[in-house]
Amino acid sequence: ASMSRAPPRKSAHGLAASAMSLALGALVLAGCAPAAAAADAAYALQESYVGPDFFSKWEFWAAPDPANGAVTYVDRATAVATGLATASADHVRIGTGQALPGDMGRRSVRIQSSTVYNQGLFVVQVDHIPAGCGTWPAFWMYGEDAGHEWPAWGEYDIIESMHEMRRTMTTLHTGPGCDQSSVGAGIDFAASWDMGSAGGEADNCYINAEGQYPNQGCSQVGPMDSAGALFNTGGGGTFAAEWDPVAQHIRTWFWPTGTEPADVARRAPEPAAWGLPYSYFSLAPQACAPFHFVNMRLVFNIDFCGDLGDAEGVFAEHCPTAAAGGLTCAEYIEQHPEDMLEAFWSIRTLDVYQRAGPASYYRHWILLGLLVVLGSLAGLVGASSAVGRRDLTCSPDYDEVDCGYHYRHNPRGHAECGAQGELLGDLDPPCSLGDFGWFGRLLRHMGIARRRVVVTL
Repeated sequence: ASMSRAPPRKSAHGLAASAMSLALGALVLAGCAPAAAAADAAYALQESYVGPDFFSKWEFWAAPDPANGAVTYVDRATAVATGLATASADHVRIGTGQALPGDMGRRSVRIQSSTVYNQGLFVVQVDHIPAGCGTWPAFWMYGEDAGHEWPAWGEYDIIESMHEMRRTMTTLHTGPGCDQSSVGAGIDFAASWDMGSAGGEADNCYINAEGQYPNQGCSQVGPMDSAGALFNTGGGGTFAAEWDPVAQHIRTWFWPTGTEPADVARRAPEPAAWGLPYSYFSLAPQACAPFHFVNMRLVFNIDFCGDLGDAEGVFAEHCPTAAAGGLTCAEYIEQHPEDMLEAFWSIRTLDVYQRAGPASYYRHWILLGLLVVLGSLAGLVGASSAVGRRDLTCSPDYDEVDCGYHYRHNPRGHAECGAQGELLGDLDPPCSLGDFGWFGRLLRHMGIARRRVVVTL
């Protein structure tokens, strides 16, 4: 386009360029900050959930079950009134109720934390995990909002079992691009991989991964008696789940009651001293960048049957006696209330810790904030500050547009403008933050950054 049409304000352009240079420098420094710095930062207790006010910190899910279980989740008033949700100073119980008519299944509870997390150490001491044919309990985390449908912000299943399983399953569910094939059983974690539909290890977290069952994710099988009847009669145990995007990993440990480390008991956890976790997933950018897990909430629920427990052949495999009579999973849980007595959670502690160590650990996040602030001046995020920039639009004053990070800097796409200022077609290639790697994609997934169009003058 002709320079006579709309010359840029050089002062605004200079500010944008300087800001972008600083932002890029911040990004480089952040990428160079060693993940090992995480080990130097101590964990401090942020939230101790268990207490009489436990349920005031959670939202009750009363919508239909997304996992298609034989269940009706109830609201808080109903759960409290019917005794399905009780809390005291040192104990929380989450249970299930009677079968309902038709195909409504059994009454149950699903709660999710009001607080959203983007990292942390989550330590839960459990006396009792729901067990028995038909049950499908889980303690897990996931992220979702109106603009980010599951699994855009990921899912981390910390404790999950079904029917009469004796080993918990610890699993990640994501969109494409989260591959854990570099993680080795017996090397990075002490347990084993679950198997996919093709007979190989289920080490791809993508919910539609080839060679795996639908929505299987990357799934690792926990220690013996980390779930099931013997877990319950043995007094339960403690799970510690560490989600650390700076150290680039998600790790989970389990200790039967009475064997947990002394630092866990005194609420001064030191994961570096715990040895090999039973579950480990890499959040290294080349494997599964941290943007796959954003704004996640804690969840407890007790489902029945559903997409997992009632998948083809699963009920018969895990509950052969119950299935021998020809009953389906849903029919069994409806007709045998005497076998549903073990379908409850008993929770002694649920503590959330965050890093509170030297500033070196926070260098990554401080520089992320710096990148966001400076990026807003440069056109990465927020409103434009320089002439010649438009949000996915043209103008009668211009005849072409480029997608870039600021005026005349790194254009990433191109489209023509019509005589009336209309944009002729989509930008090709589309404007994105892909060239910033996982750091830029994290901004975009969090809804902080958005696509830009700049005018070529």
